[in-house]
Amino acid sequence: MQALLRQSAEYPQYGELVDYLSARRMMPPIQQQYGVRGEFARNSVFGNELPKTGVVTVGYSASPSTLIHELTHAADYSIDRQYSELNRKRDLTPLEAQFKQAYEKLVYNPALRLDKGEIDKYPRSALAKRLNPKWAQEEKNYRATEKELPAWGMGATIDPSKSQEYSAPLHLDPTLATEFSMLLDMARKLQKSQPVTDKR
Repeated sequence: MQALLRQSAEYPQYGELVDYLSARRMMPPIQQQYGVRGEFARNSVFGNELPKTGVVTVGYSASPSTLIHELTHAADYSIDRQYSELNRKRDLTPLEAQFKQAYEKLVYNPALRLDKGEIDKYPRSALAKRLNPKWAQEEKNYRATEKELPAWGMGATIDPSKSQEYSAPLHLDPTLATEFSMLLDMARKLQKSQPVTDKR
């Protein structure tokens, strides 16, 4: 585990993810387990057996790209919660409004309706559909889902061969990694502008 963490720390993406998750008090414990490639598990509505941060599990042969993939899931979950917290506020600061606008442009736009054919309601999967509709349809149950798209993109910034594992369309992973990094940077700045509180 220590070797994996040292290797991962050589990449700025790892530092940015850890910095954000730590600021939110949402850094998940990382564990290794046989028979697992990588997984981010969190509590469902049916139970609270895991820490509120969720847990990252990687295999003993995991590479930094796998760890960054799973930490992206953890950060994406925390960003979703941060957005939900802002939706409960009446008056937003300029930084909060900027983050909310970016989230709605890059992750989820509640103003659009799928029943009217407005596929950009979920911009990540909409991008995959525009780049390669056939691939997006074939991978709609896993690789082309809203939550997997940014995680695979971030992992591919460390190991570009990951893009070919599911024959991702050209430009998909780099674009999603860039968009996620931008949103993460805004979320980090927003979190650092606020007092740290317990997010229970």
